[in-house]
Order: sequence, then C-alpha cells, then structure tokens
Amino acid sequence: MAPDLAPEFAVNGVLFPALLPLFVLSALIFWPLESLLSRAGFYRWFWHPSLARLSLFVALFAGLSLSFAS
Repeated sequence: MAPDLAPEFAVNGVLFPALLPLFVLSALIFWPLESLLSRAGFYRWFWHPSLARLSLFVALFAGLSLSFAS
C-alpha cells in the first residue's frame, strides 16, 4: 500500500508543496536562534560550523514537520 503524498496548494495557478509553510516557519525560527547561538560561541565546539548550522536547521524542520503531521 503506497503512502499518501502531501497535497499541494495553488496560489494564482502556481502549485506549491505543502511543506513550504513549514520550511518558511523553520527559517523564521532558525535565523534569530542561529544569531543567539553564534553570539554565545556555540559553534566553536564544532569542527565544521556550517554543518552544525545545517544540522540544526534540518532538525528544526524535521521536528516541525513531524509535529504538524496528521
């Protein structure tokens, strides 16, 4: 049995994926959080700070996606 795919929504005839609002919400939460963590020196503990930032964003996006999943 195939899983149901997330529906798309249309705005003026343009189709957008259903996860787009969650992606935007993740970005809006991530930017101030990343700024605070950067000022606090959080990224000094990582060998590759860019990968730490990416991992934080992916974890945030996955957590929001799973929390809003039906």
